[in-house]
Amino acid sequence: MVTPIVLGIVCSSISVAISFIIVILLKVHIAYGPVYAIAAVALGYVISRALKIVLFIHFFRKKIPIFTSGKSAVFFIKLFIITAVVAITAFLAKESFSIFAGPLWSARRKMLIAQILISSFSGGAAFLALVYILKVKEFKTAVSWALAKIKRRKTPDSLQNQGSEPEKQNEDS
Repeated sequence: MVTPIVLGIVCSSISVAISFIIVILLKVHIAYGPVYAIAAVALGYVISRALKIVLFIHFFRKKIPIFTSGKSAVFFIKLFIITAVVAITAFLAKESFSIFAGPLWSARRKMLIAQILISSFSGGAAFLALVYILKVKEFKTAVSWALAKIKRRKTPDSLQNQGSEPEKQNEDS
């Protein structure tokens, strides 16, 4: 029987295997630089998580009725488009920065940090733009849920007031 834990273990193993093959066996960090090693680990993670989602839907679609094939197919097409465009945008931003700013920067560590920041911000901007353009409602739902969770967090003032509330309730009874 396939369980979510088994799927998680298998897919995490795939992530580790992809990272191992690209970074250790193919030595991408030596041939192309350390940024590509980070990208290889990120690629392994993304591939394994995407595979986990597809397998989860495949194995549990009969037990969980929210996974209808029509809606899931549209969602996966949108997700594939977003993933491809974000990856290309981040890569092109990093390469463009390297070409234009690379000769100006002598500090290698600062250059690596700048490349990571530039590619992260450009990828993030592309993601947000595509989520809006493709009208991915799941993103809005996730953000609304997260904001509601943040609003429900207790502040130090409310924690102090909470201690006195049971006393008031006991007095009223």
